[in-house]
Formats: sequence, C-alpha cells, structure tokens
Amino acid sequence: MARQVGAKLITIHGGSFEDRANYRRHLQASKDTLENLNHYFTDVKLCVENVPLIGHGGNEIHEMPQSSKDLLYLIDGLDNIGICLDIGHTNVSEGVLDFYESIKSRGKLWDMHISDNNGKADDHLALGMGDVPFKEFFRRLKFDGYQGYCSIELDTWCKNG
Repeated sequence: MARQVGAKLITIHGGSFEDRANYRRHLQASKDTLENLNHYFTDVKLCVENVPLIGHGGNEIHEMPQSSKDLLYLIDGLDNIGICLDIGHTNVSEGVLDFYESIKSRGKLWDMHISDNNGKADDHLALGMGDVPFKEFFRRLKFDGYQGYCSIELDTWCKNG
C-alpha cells in the first residue's frame, strides 16, 4: 500500500509484551519478524519507533523497544530497517541527548516524532512547553547533518480533564 501511494517510509512500534517477565521473549519475536520483513523494504524504508516507559496518563507502557539498546538490537544487521526517534518518548525514559548519542553512530535515524513534555508522562505538548532540550538537540542534528523526516505530534486528547 505504501508503494501505491508513493510513500518513502513507514514507522511502526516494535511490538507489545504481556509482562516484564516475558519482555526478552517478545523482543526476540519482534527481531525475528523484522528479519523476515527486511527484504521487502527496499524502495520503502521501515522504521521502528522507540516507546516511552510511561504513557499519557502516567501508566506503565507494555510496548517495545523501551531502551536505545533494545532498539539497536531490533535493527542490527537489517539494511532496510531504521529508527524513528520519538523525542517525547526519550524524555520520559533515557533522556533525549543520551538516547540520540547512543543511536546516531548507526546512521539509520530516518524519522523523528517531535513533541514536548516534562519528563513524567508522554504529554505531546507544544515545543517549548516542557523541558525537552530542543536547542541543544537541534544544534546536534544540524552539526551531524540530519537529512531524515520530522513530524510534530501535538495531541489534545493527551490532556487530562
């Protein structure tokens, strides 16, 4: 379907898991699935998005990958599968700058979702309304010559009340 509409990129979450005890097993199943899909994504790229540890309502998220290490594990050795860095998600997990530094050397950062929050929940606030270090982050992107896609994600449904 992506080819039919001329899309260049598809971004997905890496999968879900039942409970912490099963996380590694589900992560491996996601890796196996991506390995099987890799050869289909030659002219349309596939990106795996990092997910937060804490969701919109302050609830624990049971999706993966939840760390830069796990994200890199999922895409390792897969030429046609890259990374969608969700900046808001990193702000409630590892921290934006640390997460970026841990993935940038792979050269597979092809997409970004941009929103702000205060590091406690994935609020999808407007840029500048939280504590994401955008000035430094964008400085690093420019220095590193980022050429991928960016989407600003503002969700009014994330607000309480």
